[in-house]
Amino acid sequence: MGEGQDTKLVNSRDVRVSLNRPRVVKEVSKALGEDVARQLAEQLGGGYQDPGKPALRNNLPRDEAPKILR
Repeated sequence: MGEGQDTKLVNSRDVRVSLNRPRVVKEVSKALGEDVARQLAEQLGGGYQDPGKPALRNNLPRDEAPKILR
């Protein structure tokens, strides 16, 4: 089994850095989820789309504002 290790984070002045635990958990979870999605897409033959870019679903023109027909 793996061994547990304590890691101490310090800044340039050797002052201990305390992390915002909820934010760290959120960012790590997001990064892991994106990596899993990328790996699955690669394994299943699909192209991976970055989460910041909207996925191209089809060749339809852009949506237009609704029009009232009379």
